[in-house]
Amino acid sequence: MVNLHIPKHMVKYLEREQELFIFAAFIAPYGNMLRAVTGFGFTKQMHTYSGTQGTFYRNSRELFESDRHFERVITDHRPKVAQWLHRERELRAQVMKQQFPKTVLEAYQFFQDVLFYNTVIPYRLLSALAHAQTRNRLLQKRFEDIRTHSLYLSLFDKLIKPFLERAGKQCDIPRALQGLLTPSELVDILNNQKKVSKETLELRRAGCIFMLKNDKIAFRYGKVLIEKTSSGVAYGKCAYPGKATGIVRIVNNPQQMTKFSEGNILLSINTNPELMSAIRKAAAIVTDEGGMLCHAAISARELGIPCIIGTGNATRAFQNGDQVEVDAHLGIVRKKQSHF
Repeated sequence: MVNLHIPKHMVKYLEREQELFIFAAFIAPYGNMLRAVTGFGFTKQMHTYSGTQGTFYRNSRELFESDRHFERVITDHRPKVAQWLHRERELRAQVMKQQFPKTVLEAYQFFQDVLFYNTVIPYRLLSALAHAQTRNRLLQKRFEDIRTHSLYLSLFDKLIKPFLERAGKQCDIPRALQGLLTPSELVDILNNQKKVSKETLELRRAGCIFMLKNDKIAFRYGKVLIEKTSSGVAYGKCAYPGKATGIVRIVNNPQQMTKFSEGNILLSINTNPELMSAIRKAAAIVTDEGGMLCHAAISARELGIPCIIGTGNATRAFQNGDQVEVDAHLGIVRKKQSHF
């Protein structure tokens, strides 16, 4: 199996442990949808996937241009921002009432709208606000509230998974592989009786890179190299000060919360609203990714939990069961030494 390499002009944007379907569903909201609604969209998007973990890559120049563009939007086009907030409230109300479309195509389009207005727009505007010379605290608080109550993961379970299960029965795809379908494949299976082989999905799970090419998702299969470390120390930024000592539990998805106990140290690539029951029990939060406006930082400030963000390696530097000391004042996590 060949090793897959990322071009130098592409930089790591976000890493998540979630279904490949979700990564693929984000392509249009970050690209054509973003451009049509806001005037800016990412033209260069790349994703890696292996096992259950994927990574978004973006062009470094486009990330810079995005922040500058949305700074201008916040300053010069406030009515547009108000419209986007209004649309997000409409979609949220529809999700809360579980007023979902019945057909697979309409369901996917609704899912994309939620991704766009509830996740992509708030994320890009918060990024711009973090870099803006003049802060708008009211607008920042509004988008922080949206970020801490993100909808797409629960909506995926309620709306998209039943269609994936139908497609799995139609193509004899086991449940463990159904989330490796792309949105267009799901629609084609249910509407056009197309087939996707289990062998293809197994290749994706083993390792792949995918991107949009000629309006279609193109895959390259091979080994995605992920750095493994066990250094016993990690450094990051203080999102909320404090100190804590406890046992490490790595939590990237709700299934990993079952063994999380009160007073554990929560380590995550980056938290999301689905992990709130573990966050509330945590003595401290440490993440690989994130800035001062990420979900972990916002949640830690609201709950008063010591929090270190942006370590880059915490989930690889420690293992479940390690006893660690967290000093969020200094931004350091160390494995506690045993004394005999």
